[in-house]
Amino acid sequence: MLKLAGIILIVSGCSLAGNMLALKKKNEMSYIEAMIFFTKHIKYKVAYFRSELRDIYNDFDNEFLRECGYLEKLRSDGMVSATEEYSKRFYVRDYEYEAIKNFALLIGKSAWENQVEMCEALITVLENYLNELSVKYPDEKKLYSSLGIITGLLCALVLL
Repeated sequence: MLKLAGIILIVSGCSLAGNMLALKKKNEMSYIEAMIFFTKHIKYKVAYFRSELRDIYNDFDNEFLRECGYLEKLRSDGMVSATEEYSKRFYVRDYEYEAIKNFALLIGKSAWENQVEMCEALITVLENYLNELSVKYPDEKKLYSSLGIITGLLCALVLL
């Protein structure tokens, strides 16, 4: 009886681990979507209102970024610090990470026309990355879930 309970626990634990990996991929996509939305917000505020970054940050709200703590970090420590921490947490590839980091370093330090161009360039990079992730996500979700179940079943076979 104890052996059966252990097997069930191992199978369900491995399945849960596979589902957690799939959820992590979903959060990566949500982070990129939120960063696209945030960059569009910056572009809009700079292009039409010539707003300062402090005002843009305080005026912006996004449920995902608020819940993960990005907005709090953004408002307290600035965009560079928030971007470095959260882009690593949600694993953004090197090219996209550098694009976001360079954007964070340069935004607000040039004429508004240049800032709008920087926003457009970052939006293009992030939308391409999001499209790539969106194509891969369904397959990776199935893969992680299946691998979790298979690993659990293999461990159960070894215990039998």
